[in-house]
Amino acid sequence: MDNRSTGRRIEEKRKKAQLTQLQLAEKIHVTPQAVSSWERGLTAPESGKLHELADLLKTTEAFLLEGEDGDVSDYPGKIFDEKRMYTYLKGYATSTHMTETLKALPYARQKHQGQYRRGNGRIPYFTHPLGMACHALAMGITEDETIAIILLHDVCEDCGVRPEDLPFSDTVREGVRTLTKTGMTTEAYYAAIAGNPRAAITKLIDRCSNVSGMAFGFDRDHITSYIAETRTYVLPLLRKSRERYPQYSNQAHLLEYQICSLIDSIEEIMKQYPVFLEVPNRF
Repeated sequence: MDNRSTGRRIEEKRKKAQLTQLQLAEKIHVTPQAVSSWERGLTAPESGKLHELADLLKTTEAFLLEGEDGDVSDYPGKIFDEKRMYTYLKGYATSTHMTETLKALPYARQKHQGQYRRGNGRIPYFTHPLGMACHALAMGITEDETIAIILLHDVCEDCGVRPEDLPFSDTVREGVRTLTKTGMTTEAYYAAIAGNPRAAITKLIDRCSNVSGMAFGFDRDHITSYIAETRTYVLPLLRKSRERYPQYSNQAHLLEYQICSLIDSIEEIMKQYPVFLEVPNRF
């Protein structure tokens, strides 16, 4: 993010709203010096203040950060809002100096360009890693390299990139390499993931995301096999991770609750309604 350009846009919108720096500062509970620093491009607003600024100045975070045209109506609040998630992550990463995440956002977006979620050609695939990264932050996972791995976890497997060619730190490359299944058995794949804490939490968030949306893209047989794999490999991985990696124990507990609730509910629905999901749902 170019702080000077962002500062100019904040100043432009502030003056359009006929507010002084002091008045703006009072409305969003910061010092006038902070507003002055933003407008001069010396610092950037943290993600929470950026959101307040956008609301107050009747614009969007995307406009303040990148100059993208639009107004509040561009943000309908839908679950697959790529622009909103991207802007939130970029703002958060900028304010907390997450250098690997800031590189991973445009890199993953470019690599996944033109790809769409299974079962619905209207939803860009990039919303999947974006949503996972937002989920991770919401659960309190804020390590720069972990969020970068989450954003990049599919670029090798789906975009033809070799792990060794990723322009990121060794930790990020190793995490993505571990998550890339290339010619190994399922048992070996999950065993390797269990040995890498960042890869393990990424896989667990990935599975939580996928079981949350599988009714929209999987047919009945695929759902049955996916649930079986989840019970055989993912839930044991989750429990091992909770024991081995105490830094993720709370998150693992939340993910176990959500994953188990989802697959138990879907299995019960399929049991009671035998024709449920015989044809993939194309919402």
